[in-house]
Amino acid sequence: MTNAAWPTWQKNLARTGQAAVASLDSSTMNIRWTATTTVMHEFSSRPILDEEGNIYIGRGDGLAKYSPSGNLLWLYNTTGAVYTTPLIASDGTIYFRGSYGLYAVNKNGQFEWKHILSGTSGNNAALAILSDGALITQSDEKIYAVNQDATLKWFFDPGRALQDSGSIGAFVIDSADNIFTAVDDYIYALDKTGAPIW
Repeated sequence: MTNAAWPTWQKNLARTGQAAVASLDSSTMNIRWTATTTVMHEFSSRPILDEEGNIYIGRGDGLAKYSPSGNLLWLYNTTGAVYTTPLIASDGTIYFRGSYGLYAVNKNGQFEWKHILSGTSGNNAALAILSDGALITQSDEKIYAVNQDATLKWFFDPGRALQDSGSIGAFVIDSADNIFTAVDDYIYALDKTGAPIW
């Protein structure tokens, strides 16, 4: 992970979501700026920040990068909306889920690779990353680990159909690279090789 201010959903791999302030009790909140998009291409994911304060956010037409002052710097256009919160790696590569795939673009918005996934359910699940750099994502009921060269590391298939495509949780990874996520009525615990723990 990068030293960015907020490189992933809930700030870090432990998902602590903690702010670096003691209190907001005496703070005064003011709107500094507003960024807009079109009606057809609304914002569709949570934002993240890089080390320079740039904002990455999914839209109905792809992944967008905005400056700290709210100016659109680039848009990587995909075939559909980007619902998943992007993830920034230490080399500045941005990873995100799009239609039928896991994407990687560089910090200038240029395509690096796409790993094709068979289903669309899981497009809104937050990505996670193992200590060896493998990305954890989900498509339908299956959980995938994809290397940073777009090759498949492993996948876990519980052998049952996904009941509700809206019932997919975010991934949490502990210090031993064990992976935890909720899908439908189940919580899964997998080790770093994709083997089920429980």
